[in-house]
Amino acid sequence: MKSNNLFKFALSVILIIVAFQYSYSEDVLIVLSSNIKPYNSCYDGYKDVSQGSHSKVYIPKSEKEYKLFIQKIRKQKPKVIFAIGTKAFSVISSNITDIPIVFAMVLNPKFNTLNKNITGITMNIDLDVRMEYLKKILPSVKNVGVILSNATKEIYLEKIESIEKKSDYKFYKLFCSTDSELMNNLNTLEGKVGCILLFPDPLLLKDANFSVLLRFSFKNSIPLIGVSPKYVKMGALYGLYSEYSYSGIQASGVIDRIISGYDTSKIPIEDIKKPYLVFNKKISRKMNLKIDAEIINSAKKIFE
Repeated sequence: MKSNNLFKFALSVILIIVAFQYSYSEDVLIVLSSNIKPYNSCYDGYKDVSQGSHSKVYIPKSEKEYKLFIQKIRKQKPKVIFAIGTKAFSVISSNITDIPIVFAMVLNPKFNTLNKNITGITMNIDLDVRMEYLKKILPSVKNVGVILSNATKEIYLEKIESIEKKSDYKFYKLFCSTDSELMNNLNTLEGKVGCILLFPDPLLLKDANFSVLLRFSFKNSIPLIGVSPKYVKMGALYGLYSEYSYSGIQASGVIDRIISGYDTSKIPIEDIKKPYLVFNKKISRKMNLKIDAEIINSAKKIFE
């Protein structure tokens, strides 16, 4: 009986090893951070449009397994590694520099910029796209408030300055790195801006800090431009967001370029370019904003 169980165990181990090795024989190895809906939806988006061969694995749960995991990737050497989620990206990018890596579902990617094998799709909505929506929804607003922490300043400041140079928008920038700096300096935007464009910043999106922003918004009739349905429902005028699957769809174009021979180092990191609109009609009424009904009705979600 014991020998039979031992045989079954040995056979199962062999099958797992064979399956793992076989899974790495494809052009693209897709590594997910965990088995949860957002990451699987991103994968499904990629799978639905990709023309190349690929395989899917999940990052090991234990750090003790990372070394063996990386060794097996090196041995098989796929043409591209598609890392979905921060954990997968962090493990892969910190250990592999000689295989192209494309990431998705990573909000503010951090990696050694000397590594020229990395590109990908952030979770941020492209700023040019956000400004196109602002022009349609609030065409009279030309002075825009932005709040930049240490985390978002690095990502957005150069993009903001680029938009200022090529358009008639003026950005009033409030720099803050702590809760108290936000609360003490928010009133410097009063009377200067027609809206506040929020970025996906952990500092701003803390419940307490977002409540402060809402009170300032309502008191001064300065609409907040939110970043997701949650914050629009709470009181932002509108926001742009993306379905998780679209990150995979957009990443597939980057991966196809790499497989066809493009140098990864010459493919810039992209933000999301095709978002959905979510709109809060209650806030537009509260602030007496006249907004084109056609634009409102085009929203994926509308809060009444």
